[in-house]
Amino acid sequence: MTDKKRTQDERFVWISLQGPIMEQLTIYFGERGCSTRIRHEGLAIFLRRKHFRHLWLGSVISGLGSQLGAAAVLWMTLGVTKSPEALGLISFASGVPAAIASPLAGVLGDRYSRTRLMAFGNALLCLVYIGLGVVSGLGPHLFWISYLLIAGGSVISPLTATGRSQLIAELLPAEERGPANFFDDIYL
Repeated sequence: MTDKKRTQDERFVWISLQGPIMEQLTIYFGERGCSTRIRHEGLAIFLRRKHFRHLWLGSVISGLGSQLGAAAVLWMTLGVTKSPEALGLISFASGVPAAIASPLAGVLGDRYSRTRLMAFGNALLCLVYIGLGVVSGLGPHLFWISYLLIAGGSVISPLTATGRSQLIAELLPAEERGPANFFDDIYL
C-alpha cells in the first residue's frame, strides 16, 4: 500500500509503504534533501524480547568468531606450508565433514536441549581454535594435526547453528515469529 501526501505548494512528498514484512517505510523528499525512516517489527521484537535479543547477539558473536577463525586458519595454512594445495585440503577438511554432520546435528537438536547443544558446540569450537593456535606454533612437521582439528570443528559447527529457528519458535508467540525469523535471517 502506497500513500503519497503533498502540500499545497508541492515542495515535499512523503511516500509511505506498508506490508507484511516491512511494517513501515517512509521516505520524505523536501527542500533540504531526502530522509528515510524504516520501522521493522523484527527490530521491535529484538528490543522488546530479552531472550530473543540474547539468542541473536550470541549467534552474532559465535558467527563472527567462526568467520574470523576460518580466515585465520587459511592464513595460518598459507603461512606455514606456502602451498595452495594445503589450502584446498583445509577447505576439504572443513566442508565434507560439515555436510555429513548436519543431518545428525538436526537429530540431536530434536532429542536434546537446543540451548545446551549450542553452548556445548561453541565451547568445543573454542577448544578447537585454541588447539589450532597451539599447532601453528609447533612448526610445519606437526601441521597435519590442524587437518584433524578442522575436520573435528566442522563436525561440531552444525550443533551451534541447528535449532536456532526452533528456539525462536519456543521463545516467541506465534504472531511474532515471522518478523523475528526475517530479522534473524537478514541481519545475521
